[in-house]
Amino acid sequence: MATPQMTPAPQAEGGPTRIRAVFFDFQDTLARFRDGAWNSAYGLYVEAAREHGVDIDPEAIVLPTEEAWADFQTPDGPAHPEGSRSAEAFQQVRIAVHRRRLARAGVTGDLADSIGRRIDEFEARSERYELFPDVLPALNALGRLGVQCVVVSNHIWRLHEIVRDLGLGAKFEGVVNSAHVGYRKPHPKIYSAALRLTGIPPEDTMMVGDSYSHDVQGAERLGIHGVLLDRDGASPPRESVRVIRTLTEVPLQWP
Repeated sequence: MATPQMTPAPQAEGGPTRIRAVFFDFQDTLARFRDGAWNSAYGLYVEAAREHGVDIDPEAIVLPTEEAWADFQTPDGPAHPEGSRSAEAFQQVRIAVHRRRLARAGVTGDLADSIGRRIDEFEARSERYELFPDVLPALNALGRLGVQCVVVSNHIWRLHEIVRDLGLGAKFEGVVNSAHVGYRKPHPKIYSAALRLTGIPPEDTMMVGDSYSHDVQGAERLGIHGVLLDRDGASPPRESVRVIRTLTEVPLQWP
């Protein structure tokens, strides 16, 4: 892999803005599920259901995010502040989402709840994740330049520990996790929490992630610069959206 070329440009009046903080999505941006039979979130459903004697087709449980989180949807994005008071409360939020997906495969009631709890156990295991090869080179380069980095993610309760177990704890100022904040991207409140953590204004901040609606549009609503990570070049072209293929291409000036 080539050495990241991250040289911040000096900020001049009327010139490019120097980026001083970068927010990173976690799942499929910094890390992915390890290769294997069940290397996706939907694969975890198949694995957990099979332990309960049920075979399901992963295609049968695919739901748009908005529909899966319909019980918590607001005009700004999913919100579950009451469900973020504790790990136990958040598990009930997650089970509600699992129920919606499993119902499409005909799994309901107590069985769906039991499978949902098992899915959460699988997803909480740090050993199921691996970093993308470009993560450490990119974070090391940003650290040398004094850029603050923060994880901003819609994820499970244990994300802080997973980040630590993957050896990234010292690379980030902190982890802003929807499970604890009570609001999921693209909701502005999760981005506001990240901005409070860094103390850096949105115009000097960038959000990098693999979701156009959550990571780009959500960030831009607060004046944060959104960058779409498209590792495979599969995203449709969008006007005025900055796209990178690897984290070593994170731009440190805007535009």
